Amino acid sequence: MFDNIIQEIRQMLSGHDTVIVGLSGGADSMALMSLLSVAKCVKIVAAHCNFHLRGQESDRDMAFVEKMMGQHWEEHDFEVKDFDTIAYSKSKAISIEMAARALRYEWFEDLRQKYGASLIVVGHHLNDQIETVLLNLIRGTGGAGLTGMDVLSGNVYRPLLNVTREQILDYLHEVNIDFVIDSTNDDEAYRRNLLRSKVVPLFTQLNPNFYNRMSRSIDAFRSEQALIEDQVQALEKEVYDVKADMLDLDKAESYPHARLLLFRILQKRGFSSSVIDDILLDVHRESAIFLSVDKSLKSELFRGKLFFAKNCGDIHTELSLSLPFNVQTSTPIGSFYWGTEVKDSDLTLRFTLPKRTETLQLRYATPEDRFRPYGMKKGQKKVFTYLKEQGLPPMYRGCVPVLTFQGQIVAVMPFQIDDRFALTSGSGDTYILSFGPISSSFSGLLELLKR
Repeated sequence: MFDNIIQEIRQMLSGHDTVIVGLSGGADSMALMSLLSVAKCVKIVAAHCNFHLRGQESDRDMAFVEKMMGQHWEEHDFEVKDFDTIAYSKSKAISIEMAARALRYEWFEDLRQKYGASLIVVGHHLNDQIETVLLNLIRGTGGAGLTGMDVLSGNVYRPLLNVTREQILDYLHEVNIDFVIDSTNDDEAYRRNLLRSKVVPLFTQLNPNFYNRMSRSIDAFRSEQALIEDQVQALEKEVYDVKADMLDLDKAESYPHARLLLFRILQKRGFSSSVIDDILLDVHRESAIFLSVDKSLKSELFRGKLFFAKNCGDIHTELSLSLPFNVQTSTPIGSFYWGTEVKDSDLTLRFTLPKRTETLQLRYATPEDRFRPYGMKKGQKKVFTYLKEQGLPPMYRGCVPVLTFQGQIVAVMPFQIDDRFALTSGSGDTYILSFGPISSSFSGLLELLKR
């Protein structure tokens, strides 16, 4: 069996020069190091993490790995690093397990960059795979969680993923390679250990061929999830407007299995399950709902559409600029022009002025602003009310520029001219106003709303 694995390793690493190998001293990592050395196809950099979580046992593992490297693999590079895992866990407000994992892979990636290595190779085996799938089932991750770990995921390679721990132990006995045992593996306070010691044995009692059956089931889950992912991508292509950075949930509802597919689309964007449930329940809500994935990414559900935006440009409410006549002017939110020349821009308005002037004032719309939209002969309307009627989400309304003349709003860009500055048969000179927003998502949204 392991001859086949060595051949698979050679095929996978063909064309690669250097790999980083996680070497804890446990059975799986020692077998991995042995197999890679036998394969003789790449330069190996063995990396050992001392997380200082098990007192003398942690130091014992480090000393053991150093000894084994000297006895068996002295031709390969060896790196060791100490971590204050508990302090890191507290600083990040995450579990010790999550902290150790984050520190491990962050350091492995640093080593990969340092040595110019192509891959990080780790010793996860079939038992780990099955435990991961069962844990995901308990967590309620859905079908995607039942696919487990990939043999190759990004820069991480797992050549032992179809090998059981028992087979690994047999191999180590055969090649006379020693290993250490982590005493915390017996601590059933950890859910993975509890599964390993109590739950999995019950499955093997029910079906002695449990590992093989689970491996086949995981392969089937992968095929099914690949089919679902094809459908997710097809739906996303239909309902996601790239320019406006907007997901049309109303349109998506007409597709078969829309809820499942939308759940996957939103999950990939970082939304939690509970937030996704809220979004899908409130699709047709008239008032806007603000959502936050993280500090940099905001979104808003408005009239059956989910808008994503990092920002609309460099917004400052106190901004006030004078725009000179016939000059293209760059501003923090985009490029503006007003004059008599026709500019190549989809966001263009035409207007007139009661008297000639060399400058107009530019600022952002505020909730107090009022104007008289073109065609409205009496009274005024709040600018924000008008923008709502145009379908502009609240998160963008404060990003809309307004052009003023002697304190009066000439235009709400790029939607509408104030009726008092509209062209008529008896009006004076005709002026052209064009706007090119900096934010691509804002530009796309404005184009969408003007269709």
